[in-house]
Amino acid sequence: MLPLGAEFISNKEKSLEYLNLLYVGTLRKRNIDQTIIGFEKFYRKHNSRIKLNYKIIGSGLKEDEEKLLNLVKAKKLDGIVQVLGLVPHEKLRSEEHTSELQSLTNLV
Repeated sequence: MLPLGAEFISNKEKSLEYLNLLYVGTLRKRNIDQTIIGFEKFYRKHNSRIKLNYKIIGSGLKEDEEKLLNLVKAKKLDGIVQVLGLVPHEKLRSEEHTSELQSLTNLV
């Protein structure tokens, strides 16, 4: 998914043997916690058939990131859901190339 104004980074062909999700954007007022809850439900149902992971890149208030980290721990998704914080733009390309589904939003 690319919102208006987002830069298209890759046209790499994607595989269905694994599903690497990537969110890039602000953590502030985006309900990213709800995406983790939804991912967990999907993961519990399908992880025996498909390799899954979810990377969350972005920044917000310290409590925004802490809320996500605590939820990942509570749902026992350590190593499956990664909250990476702010990543320099030049390193985003390598993260994007390993993902099959992306949500990119403005970081402003």
